[in-house]
Amino acid sequence: MGSVHGDKPFAGMAEGWFAWLCSSPDAAPVLLGLWARALGLLFAWACGILLPQVAALAGRRGIAPVQTRVQRIRTDFSRVEGMLRFPSLLHLFGSLPPHLFDGVMVALLCVGTLSGFLTFLGAVDSRVSLAVCWAVVLSLPNVMHMIVYPWDCLLSEAGFISLFLPSLLPLTAGVGLREPAVPLVAFSLRWLLFRLMFGFGKMKFSGASTKEFSYLKSFLVNQPMPSVIGWVLHSMPLLVHKAGLLAFFLSEIVVPFGVVLFSGPVRVTCAIVTIVLQVHIHAAGNFGFFNLASALLCIPSLNGAGGLADTTLTITLGAPVTHLILGALLPLSCLFLLFNSWVGQVSAVRLLKELPAAAGACSTCLRSC
Repeated sequence: MGSVHGDKPFAGMAEGWFAWLCSSPDAAPVLLGLWARALGLLFAWACGILLPQVAALAGRRGIAPVQTRVQRIRTDFSRVEGMLRFPSLLHLFGSLPPHLFDGVMVALLCVGTLSGFLTFLGAVDSRVSLAVCWAVVLSLPNVMHMIVYPWDCLLSEAGFISLFLPSLLPLTAGVGLREPAVPLVAFSLRWLLFRLMFGFGKMKFSGASTKEFSYLKSFLVNQPMPSVIGWVLHSMPLLVHKAGLLAFFLSEIVVPFGVVLFSGPVRVTCAIVTIVLQVHIHAAGNFGFFNLASALLCIPSLNGAGGLADTTLTITLGAPVTHLILGALLPLSCLFLLFNSWVGQVSAVRLLKELPAAAGACSTCLRSC
């Protein structure tokens, strides 16, 4: 009689991979390397798809010329405050003739696309190429408010956290990192995934009632450019929509806690559930690369080795800059989670100005309770 794994080789292989993901510390550099390469491709995608559109959207003859906005920012704010409120490389070129300024925007997008592919290949120091990608992607949305979507914010914040990863191996030598990453970086990526999923769940289910079980039925046709699959799902019986809404609740309210509070099989399973959810949403509609980016963000969470206390919040004597910056980002992100916002959308100056108002609002809510 053959062994169980011999009779079911694929089941045995899947079990072996799952065990490796759940417990092996060697999985972390590989998964973080895969994430960094996927991030490079996302940056290349984000810059590449904007290339044929940037002149019509933001050029001198476009819908909303960016150079005019950049010049206005320089007039209304000091150089430092303007850069803090609207961080962008385009401030350096605001005095150029309009046709040259348009060329700068195209050149920046070309550089961002190329840097994304170089990151994927590991052809140069990935920390440098990722920093270039991040600077390019951060530069355009901050002065082009007409194209700021959640996926731009997700990409810029995930890119910033990933700047603290070690450099990648050349793709010909492997997919992983050259050395282990600081544990706080992996935790910050898991925390970003938590904020993403729980934030959407909070928006979706806050104040909801049992009379809204048909939410998915209307959402599937009202979402951006629903697909054929979305129309088929819309036509399903109400019982299917109720079951789907329950699945959304579990995936966006319950499952995110498994990513940040647990390790081992629980964390890996929660990451897989999130990937499946994002694939289904992407198949039913069109949110750009948002669902793809969300699914890829689950890659670091597929490593179940190490718990919350011993691998994520332990501050070591090494990498003080990484711990200082990411350690400061965590409490700020907790604040924005309350308001369903993104750290990447709010400038440092605006944050300092709005903190007293936010604290007063929280105090009023607590007193009313």
